[in-house]
Amino acid sequence: MAGRAVTKKFCTRDMEYAFDCTKTHLHVLADKEIIPKPDKGRWPVLDSMRGYIRYQRALRQGDADDVDGGGFREHGDKESDHRRRLTKARADLAEVEARQAVGELVPVQHVSDVWCDIVANFRARALAVAHKAAPLVAMEKDIDSCHATIEALIHEALAELSNMPIVILPEGDEQGGEGRDADGVPTAQADG
Repeated sequence: MAGRAVTKKFCTRDMEYAFDCTKTHLHVLADKEIIPKPDKGRWPVLDSMRGYIRYQRALRQGDADDVDGGGFREHGDKESDHRRRLTKARADLAEVEARQAVGELVPVQHVSDVWCDIVANFRARALAVAHKAAPLVAMEKDIDSCHATIEALIHEALAELSNMPIVILPEGDEQGGEGRDADGVPTAQADG
């Protein structure tokens, strides 16, 4: 049957039924040159089936990408595919390192360390409000005065926390034994 010219053609609706896909998917297959393009809305049946079978076989063997992922590749380029992936991985790594060098990216551990310090500062300052408020509130005679005193102390603590500096150290610098203020509260620092 090799070399035999078969000119049987289907309309798009029949091709959708034969290939169990949509018209859009047929055109994607044709655009990726997996199957021949239609001529005046008529699809060459045998050439389309042969192309689609070759494509499915290559997919199963791992020698082709899915239609949405890049089309069809001939057999035998696995080594170049590995080289391509390795080159892409190296380029991605170099891009990440470059973005870290200019301060656009920060390692997750450093962000986690900074947030732990911020939360520890907030906790210490929030607990300090109770110690400051207790003697002041004990002297008050009515609830409104107590409320106003406590609210003023909370606002003071929040203002202090909002002005807390966050120091970003160059990569490789360590906090050492420092990192606490005069009250023993950890200071927020990150590595960048």
